[in-house]
Amino acid sequence: MENRADLPEEKPVRTRHFGLSVREYIRVTIIAIILVIFLRTFVIEAYRIPTSSMENTLLPGDLILVEKLSFGNLNEFEIPFTDIKFPVFNLPDFSRPERNDVLVFQYPGDRDEYIPSRQENYIKRIVALPGDKLFIRQDTVYINGYPLETPEGVFYKREKKEWRDDRIFPQGKEWSSLSYGPLTVPRSGDTLHITVFNIDEWRVFINRELQRPAVSVEGGKVHIDGHETGQYIVKKNYYFVLGDNRDDSMDSRYWGFVPDENIIGRAFMVYWSLDPLALSIMNALRTDRILKKVH
Repeated sequence: MENRADLPEEKPVRTRHFGLSVREYIRVTIIAIILVIFLRTFVIEAYRIPTSSMENTLLPGDLILVEKLSFGNLNEFEIPFTDIKFPVFNLPDFSRPERNDVLVFQYPGDRDEYIPSRQENYIKRIVALPGDKLFIRQDTVYINGYPLETPEGVFYKREKKEWRDDRIFPQGKEWSSLSYGPLTVPRSGDTLHITVFNIDEWRVFINRELQRPAVSVEGGKVHIDGHETGQYIVKKNYYFVLGDNRDDSMDSRYWGFVPDENIIGRAFMVYWSLDPLALSIMNALRTDRILKKVH
């Protein structure tokens, strides 16, 4: 007969009635928050499309994913459930924006603002890179003298009208959204030759770079920070962007160039889409747009 005194003592199994303990729950929650902050800050972020300026590529109510890691520009973010904010800073970039990329970026400000009066994120398509010479005639964008192939999602209205638009960037140009340019997109290291006759075209641009009202005209001469000069060396790379709804988009034609540092990331997928004008939830879901690639 087996001697029970020689057998190892068995410990009773403890049943957990409430799943994770409080300590484990707190630990899992903290890890999840850290992971979300890391992914949202460095890798990927979700955005909602509010307007029709990117039709037919992106529609109002589309929820998109934006890849941020490639460009290394990190916008200000806030730790959830706190008032702690981390400022903008840059990581080493793995790639540079390319023509026809659909980008999310921080709005550089209205045409005549050197510091934006509102903090907003915009989404547009790159048509011109730093150093490119651009002009637009009707439905065609020309880059360095050659017509740019029109992406599939670009949308034009049928009725065309041609008139001078006083809202056009830069100030003083007698251009319109259909007859725009020629204009060279500034590139880091470029030299701008400035005079009293063309300084109105470059005043806001230079003030934006310097983040202060540095440009003035005194005694028939151009001054920057009080020093007379006839040239200015560009400090950053810039991009010219357009909405895919070309006849109904406020874009670089109206407020100017997007600096490299303002770029947040590249849109790559529509992961969900609800029509904001639908009368019911059942009719609102656009199933054909779910997991649709942005290109």
